Amino acid sequence: MKTLITNLFIFLFSICSYSQQKVYFSNGAFQDGGNRNNLFLDIDNNEEDKTEGSRFINDNFLPAKLNDSDDIFFLRYDAFNEVFEISKNEKIYSLNKHIENVTISFLNLNLVYKAFTVDGTEKYFVLLNNENQKINLLKKESIIFTEEKLSKTGYDEYRPPKYKRGKDVFFMHKDGEVIELPTNKKKFAALFPEKEDQILDHIKKAKSKLNDGESLLELFNYINSIYK
Repeated sequence: MKTLITNLFIFLFSICSYSQQKVYFSNGAFQDGGNRNNLFLDIDNNEEDKTEGSRFINDNFLPAKLNDSDDIFFLRYDAFNEVFEISKNEKIYSLNKHIENVTISFLNLNLVYKAFTVDGTEKYFVLLNNENQKINLLKKESIIFTEEKLSKTGYDEYRPPKYKRGKDVFFMHKDGEVIELPTNKKKFAALFPEKEDQILDHIKKAKSKLNDGESLLELFNYINSIYK
């Protein structure tokens, strides 16, 4: 199969909803590698979503890079549907999250996303520490949908359907498993049986807040230092 590397990407088939398209990069990243090698998929975005609020963490398409590619893409994250969208030539496509080990790095936000498998489903998380660390600290962003509330009596207020930002939840990726982090100090330390007492002692001395991203990042830097 002939590959054109000079363009950002090349579509090989006519467009249809969610059909697969092969994508190529100027530096050769993401070569053929199996049935799920198609990086971007068509998405039918013709139906206008009139729901109040937004499914997106940021409505704007922002510059980002995928892995070590030299190419710049414009992406936004639909946290309600767990989909990254890309804007190209006035069309919108979705990123195929079934492709393994793809990282999305937003250039101006210092944000890196990666898909991990949780209960058999790929979900996107924010990587809060270096991906090469033995134990990764992850943040799960969410958008919650609330259904409309009809007026039953004419006196009570009608509430339209709405998307709203949910509370961030923290996880860790350790030994190939994604685990939600408890906010209880003893339960947290128990996740590391080999170093449980040492970690619990550090939590108390550092006054670590187990529901705060910055505090958890300091704690995970310590944990990774003692697991070397």
